[in-house]
Amino acid sequence: MQVAFDSQAFEFQRMGGITRYYFELISRFVENPELKISLFQGFHINELRLDQFRDKYWSYRGCKRMRIPKTGFLFARANRLLWERWIKKIKPQIAHFTYFGPAIAKFPNDGRARKVLTVYDMIHELYPELFRTADRTAERKATAIEAADMIIAISDTTRRDIMDIYNVNPAKIRTIPLANSLKTAPGRSPLLREPYLLYVGERLKYKNFERLWQVYRENPEVNRALKLLCFGGSPFTPNERREFRAAGLEKQLIHLSGSDTDLATAYAFARAMVYPSLYEGFGLPPLEAMRYGCPVIASEAGSIPDVVGDAAVLFDPKDDQSLYSALSAVLSSELRRKHLIKRGIARECLFSWDKCAAATIKTYSDLIA
Repeated sequence: MQVAFDSQAFEFQRMGGITRYYFELISRFVENPELKISLFQGFHINELRLDQFRDKYWSYRGCKRMRIPKTGFLFARANRLLWERWIKKIKPQIAHFTYFGPAIAKFPNDGRARKVLTVYDMIHELYPELFRTADRTAERKATAIEAADMIIAISDTTRRDIMDIYNVNPAKIRTIPLANSLKTAPGRSPLLREPYLLYVGERLKYKNFERLWQVYRENPEVNRALKLLCFGGSPFTPNERREFRAAGLEKQLIHLSGSDTDLATAYAFARAMVYPSLYEGFGLPPLEAMRYGCPVIASEAGSIPDVVGDAAVLFDPKDDQSLYSALSAVLSSELRRKHLIKRGIARECLFSWDKCAAATIKTYSDLIA
């Protein structure tokens, strides 16, 4: 079976969940003798080194480019033209599109290749007020969903949202969950000397960090006992620092970035990890935390309950008291923490990239049968 992947996600994501997903799939697919894998990375900025499998691809085209401000659209346009020429030559049976650009709608309907699209979440459709008015992601996604022959949703919640919002035939969508890629051993010493709560990732509006900050700020029994470590994402903005200073808590909030080992260490020594998102299509940080024995306090929104099951304490992400109660339930009881750690380790083991890859291959096979 011949399968080709396009360049879209690799054009804009240096490191991140979407391109990690394709790395995990492709690194397994190229070892399968029944698959002929082609990858068009084009001019890209991605750091995951998919070119290391160059000798195992049926066909590969890719060149890592310099990040020059305000030139991304030019490289994207060049990639579209080069992709169209390349795909006509290799003539795959499956074309798997990595994002929601116009490539899938413009793909030639010559009766040979079937078009597969992975949808990661429906945040732009459900919370449009959180994005710039010029953001066209939802519009492009609608076009891509209509053009696809098969849609892969990364959670049951995402699948239901696609059906509800776009009235898509359920037979056209399959749920294939992701898995945790963070396997690095943690360091032997904590990143901070003091005990801390952990928040991981960007602090975008839908990530709801503002809610966590409010609850942390308003409850001295929490902010005096624990620092709040924000790992990854952008450094604190001047506005954030002013807020922390005004509350007298500037020294209690710490931002760090680092390697996978640093992230694993942050999980391993945290009193708990808080995941307050208003919506997630899947949500990998809770699984990462569980692997390292870190208790999880998570939002009950979106797909997060699908992922964490009964191995986390859930709260309403729009309610301060709900979050505070969840924090208190975990931080005030060592027995509760140990219970969550045990369940979390077992829960993380239920998700694997081998399962994800096998289910994806089955989807391809069924589509061309």
